[in-house]
Amino acid sequence: MESNSSNTINRKYSLGTLPEEIQFIFNNEMITNSVLAMKELHTLSGEQVANLENEIALTLLGLEFVSSFESRAKTATAMTDERLGDLLEDAAGMLFTPDIMALLNEMETAAKKSREVTATSIKETLESTSTPQPGITVNPPEPIVPSDKVATLRDLQERPKKEIPTGKMVGLAKEETESAVKGMRTMRGDINRLRGPENETSDGSNFTKPFRGN
Repeated sequence: MESNSSNTINRKYSLGTLPEEIQFIFNNEMITNSVLAMKELHTLSGEQVANLENEIALTLLGLEFVSSFESRAKTATAMTDERLGDLLEDAAGMLFTPDIMALLNEMETAAKKSREVTATSIKETLESTSTPQPGITVNPPEPIVPSDKVATLRDLQERPKKEIPTGKMVGLAKEETESAVKGMRTMRGDINRLRGPENETSDGSNFTKPFRGN
């Protein structure tokens, strides 16, 4: 019987993890032999046989839940409910015995619990990463500045540079200061001459004479 290549790979790697009772079914080609028998009993087409064998294999491997086998078998064979009921009775007698059904139900329950634990773990992980932890400050994102508001080097006008006095400028300032001092001295001398001698005997006359250190 032909089967999808991906399903063949899944069967190969999943078989070793199955209970011995289910491994026995695969190792002795019981699925193929049972489906061929059902083909003769229920006048199945080649497509119906291939689809039915695939759904049985997926169920026994635990890749599909046994609780959904009936609906999947109906889709695979496109049979009426009455014909499908007879087909399922034969499948139960050949493959899905009470012992095998008990194992498949246990596998389905374990798989569902594992999915629930995984989903809960993922949810808790997402919540823990999205919720700020105590003592940790989450910095708000920096505001986006429109491109037309971003300052560029061209926008920054150069400040007028202060002129650093050079040797020539320092000399000119010195000459101006000295000239002002000479002018003040000349003006003071003119004022003293206009005053003239007042009381030669008084100490005030000393201010009109050059200071000689005496």
